[in-house]
Amino acid sequence: MKTYINGVFITEYTSPEGWKVLKLSFPLDKVDAMAKAIKDNAKDGWTKLAISKTLNPMLSKKTGKVISTHSLYVDTYIPQEQESGGYIQPAEAPAKFAAMKQVVETEKQNDDVPF
Repeated sequence: MKTYINGVFITEYTSPEGWKVLKLSFPLDKVDAMAKAIKDNAKDGWTKLAISKTLNPMLSKKTGKVISTHSLYVDTYIPQEQESGGYIQPAEAPAKFAAMKQVVETEKQNDDVPF
């Protein structure tokens, strides 16, 4: 279950040049509650947050314009350690996957199954 940080309005804008920008807005009277929610979910002195696109953008009741296109929530993902030990770091992933693919291809060549 995701823990959403309430009171944050995140709106995506696209510039004429095609740049995408996420703008965050929040009322000052919500800052303490937001900070508490973030601190309550800290682990080892850190809190990881994630921004995801919402399926239904929030519209302003006054103007009808889009005021929030994304949500902010606590990221609780913990990578699992591999059998060989250690985690695959993003920079190592291409080499690790290439090595794994080579093992699979070698096993396919050594396989006596006729299909």
